[in-house]
Amino acid sequence: MKKLIYSFFTCSIAVCVILCGGCFGGKLAWADATYTKMGGISAKVVDGDSKKAFILGTDSEERIAKFGELGEIAQITVLVEGDVTDEALKENTTAMTGEVGASHVTSSGETPSYYTDWIKLKIKLPNDDAVKIDKMDGRGPTPIDKAQSIEDGYYYEKVEYIIGDSKQNNFKVTSDIEDGEDNYLYYGFCDENNNVISEYFVHITYDVNIM
Repeated sequence: MKKLIYSFFTCSIAVCVILCGGCFGGKLAWADATYTKMGGISAKVVDGDSKKAFILGTDSEERIAKFGELGEIAQITVLVEGDVTDEALKENTTAMTGEVGASHVTSSGETPSYYTDWIKLKIKLPNDDAVKIDKMDGRGPTPIDKAQSIEDGYYYEKVEYIIGDSKQNNFKVTSDIEDGEDNYLYYGFCDENNNVISEYFVHITYDVNIM
């Protein structure tokens, strides 16, 4: 009887470990306010089980032109929310030089192009063969910097969630193509030969109140 109880207890622990491993170690994506300088802003993944295709009658022509040929792929939805003031934005956002998405922090002597702040986005790497990433930014598949962009089996990066003009005025949430209350990004994980192993749309939605 003791051996039977012990066997049942051992199996229960094993099942628990497997299930918990799936719950905590198998999460597809994370988003948080790690990089955010603003108080009151939070970010989280609210849906990681959907799929998305860009089609006529549902999406804008600009987004169909950019993403339509990809067909239906997995979508990760992120919610950025919080209340901020113009004063706080002017105190805490960072000056950037260059175009949105292809810029760097303004150095001494450079004129700012815009001001921004970031959330942190993490997406689980599909496997060890995923060594490049294609973000449809015109650069094609580029090597993933393992030292700077991989953490516990996840690819991670800063994502701009707010934009102010060069004079640190007119702040609004970031939009990928057209002005709006959401943002679509693409992440394609590729092998050494540029073959896509897994790909995702990241749909960033906003509930940010600028006071």
